[in-house]
Amino acid sequence: MTTDFNGKFEIAVNGQPTLVFSYIGFKTIEIPLKESNVLNVVLEEDAQQLEGVQVTGFAGVVGRARKRTESVQSIPESVTALNSEGIEKNGINNVTNFAKLVPNLKLNSSQAAGINFLTVRGIPQIRNADAPVAFVIDGVTIPDPSLLNQELFDLALIEIVKGPQGALYGKNAIGGAINIYSKEPVNTTKNNLTLGYGNANALLTQFVSSGAIKKDKVFYRLSTQFKNFDGLLTNEFNDEKVDFSREFNARGQIIARITDNFKASATLQFIDVSGGAAYYSVNPTGNLFVEGAPGGSLSPDPEDGNNVINHDEPGKSDIRNAFGSLSLDYTPGKVKIQSITSYNYVDRSLSGDLDFTPFDDFTQGETAETRTFNQELRLSNVASEGKINWSAGGFYQDIEKPFFQDGFNRDFDLNQLFYGIAADVINTTTTYAAFGFIDYKITDKLTASAGFRYDNDTFKQEDHLSGDTFERSNDIVQPKASLSYQGYRKCLNLCQLW
Repeated sequence: MTTDFNGKFEIAVNGQPTLVFSYIGFKTIEIPLKESNVLNVVLEEDAQQLEGVQVTGFAGVVGRARKRTESVQSIPESVTALNSEGIEKNGINNVTNFAKLVPNLKLNSSQAAGINFLTVRGIPQIRNADAPVAFVIDGVTIPDPSLLNQELFDLALIEIVKGPQGALYGKNAIGGAINIYSKEPVNTTKNNLTLGYGNANALLTQFVSSGAIKKDKVFYRLSTQFKNFDGLLTNEFNDEKVDFSREFNARGQIIARITDNFKASATLQFIDVSGGAAYYSVNPTGNLFVEGAPGGSLSPDPEDGNNVINHDEPGKSDIRNAFGSLSLDYTPGKVKIQSITSYNYVDRSLSGDLDFTPFDDFTQGETAETRTFNQELRLSNVASEGKINWSAGGFYQDIEKPFFQDGFNRDFDLNQLFYGIAADVINTTTTYAAFGFIDYKITDKLTASAGFRYDNDTFKQEDHLSGDTFERSNDIVQPKASLSYQGYRKCLNLCQLW
């Protein structure tokens, strides 16, 4: 049996068994079961002194690489995961920090909010294009790469599943998947306030509150964060800082246990980020003659301190995100039915200098939006000790992405650059998918797994510059199969999995 991030679990039993709850240092409780029900068990401390503790195993991080709660040590996927304790100990506050702990994963952000470049196992991301990994938050696929490096706080789990994962996550999962799960509401009222301060007026405030609206029935969790950074780099043209940033996050969750076998969960999240942009340094003075270069060209003198930020147009970037989801879980018997509905809106903008000098004729600008609607229906068997575990379902996604950019553009007919509108398009993607996955325990240690996913994707682009419309459709079947063997070797007071 494996619990979820909050220690919750389900047990399928036959007849009228007795459940025994025990833990080191606490009194054992035995509870006879007469019918399917939800139990709230609290263990009392045992006053007897413990003479010693023998370690018989080690607790692995619980992940959801295969969209089910499992120990990451018991599945055949290549997974790196951190639970809430690991996130706090390692100082993880965004995906960039997490990527530093994962081999063959790198995430860089450009000099603007929301522009990210992710590389996994040598597969790179193109600017403003989809990342080569599926990005999933609380079970909902987020297709906008602008949110890849959002602030991570009040989390239960973050994990990266490496290798092609299209059978589980669909398109854009050639390099793997990044799963993020926030902490769920709890029944006991808890409040937590965190404050921090550093150089350049770096300010951090976090407030988390959770508890019961109605005891054992309706729970809430509110997580908020504000960060400010005035910047360290100065624009010599106007003597202002260019690398400033301000960010506000708010996330609210409500879970309602309507009946013993019916649960509803709702999440709302808002992100507002603003910061500097396009603050590249240039070399306005001091050039070196390059001997033998065509025309005797000049190159920048790399003398220390010669490069400066000196442009007339202050760079600014903003990104706003509104996200809402509704999850319905119904367990009428031995089958669990789950519906996940979500809507995600992202608005991103950038403006700044283009020549990066005090010359005032060239500027650049970019605006991008993403509107995404997701609907997923999933069926799975209730966790059991049987030989077979399975899940299946269907998925629908509709994405609309308007994109506008001005600056230098290339006229391929005249083979020259000109200043003006570089791009003005609307990209839409519609996806229908069906999937299934099954585990079969051949023996207690050997498990065979197989899965598939069928996707129908329709891509459409309206180019307002040329007046053309392009459209295409793809039908893709992605199978997956694996064998997992768990072996143990004995050592002194420790049992390790290899």
